[in-house]
Amino acid sequence: MAKTYYRNSHGYDGTKPTSRKLQDLLPQVLKSLQGKYNTQPKLLLEAWADIIGETLAPLTKASRFEDGVLHVNVKNSTLLSLLHSPQDKQKIIEAIRQALPGIVIRNIVFRIG
Repeated sequence: MAKTYYRNSHGYDGTKPTSRKLQDLLPQVLKSLQGKYNTQPKLLLEAWADIIGETLAPLTKASRFEDGVLHVNVKNSTLLSLLHSPQDKQKIIEAIRQALPGIVIRNIVFRIG
């Protein structure tokens, strides 16, 4: 049995104008774009050095951010053991949330690299 397609959308009787004013649509579109921009992983990777501080920035590099998990490469095992502690991880996560409120971060994985 063939499916029936209707040319007009549901609830449209053919007498109302279908156009909208740009001033009505623009705030909606800009809000949507801003939301997408604020959740980009690239923002977190670029802001990593500022978030972690100038002391640790040369010794660490944020390599990727996927599914709420930030992957960070560290220069040596001593720094890895220091940053891997739950207290320090939580402090860094809170700093990220404060600096980039649109980013949803759940965990940080540190690796030597």
